[in-house]
Amino acid sequence: APDQALAYVRSLAAAGIPSWQLEYLYPWITERSDIEQRLAFARLVRPAVTDQPEMDRRLRSLIVEGLMVQGKTQEAYDEAHDFAKVFPTSGNAWKLLAQAAEAAKQPYEADKAWAVITGKAAPAMSVWWEGMIGRARIRIASARPEQACELLTQMGTQREYVPEEFAKEFAALATTPD
Repeated sequence: APDQALAYVRSLAAAGIPSWQLEYLYPWITERSDIEQRLAFARLVRPAVTDQPEMDRRLRSLIVEGLMVQGKTQEAYDEAHDFAKVFPTSGNAWKLLAQAAEAAKQPYEADKAWAVITGKAAPAMSVWWEGMIGRARIRIASARPEQACELLTQMGTQREYVPEEFAKEFAALATTPD
């Protein structure tokens, strides 16, 4: 009974949820197959964990990802923007902000968020490739596609590190006519 579960979680959140209990509650929330339920539970619990930064980050991620799945891109962008503001050193916050901004048709914001990630990651890291490819894709689709050239050149000099999961997309971008 979803309503009973919601009432129970609401009562837990109102009383304050100890970290040991959250370690059981969080996986239970993530296992909800109904995205609407998952979001409702995550939104209910998140305000109760502001004193537990790790759990706060996990729940914020869950909320942004859920909104993206639902296609609520502007709401996901707003949540991700707040996430990155509250946790400016969280790579996951910046990655979600980049993805949500791109989905919400805010390419400049997406490029800036990916730049935060690529500026702190190394070419041997998968996230560097994801960010660089994201930035190149955004720039190629913009009114100034020539701005992607420097990124493609930089990726080309690091091609021995391209992870298999990004190899096809990199190859496709690298052969895009200018």
